[in-house]
Amino acid sequence: MDNGQKKKVEAICTIFWLQNGLDRQRLGVISSRKVGNAVVRNYAKRKIREVFRRIKTNIQPPVDIVVIVGKGVIALPFPVLEQKISQTLR
Repeated sequence: MDNGQKKKVEAICTIFWLQNGLDRQRLGVISSRKVGNAVVRNYAKRKIREVFRRIKTNIQPPVDIVVIVGKGVIALPFPVLEQKISQTLR
């Protein structure tokens, strides 16, 4: 995370990315207790993973991505979340 690029997406999340030497993208999701209880944190992680699954073919070159989830991701509708994250990773 120290060597890669960093972008904060409003109060939704912070995204770190760094090119890797592989032929695919990889994703890591961090969700702290500040986001909510275990049910809410897991829901936030599922939303982020689904966004990544949908947009991973559009990300070139292959990168390692780490997403630190913020409180705003829970209330945000899925299409808006997908749009904001895909714009950030282009």
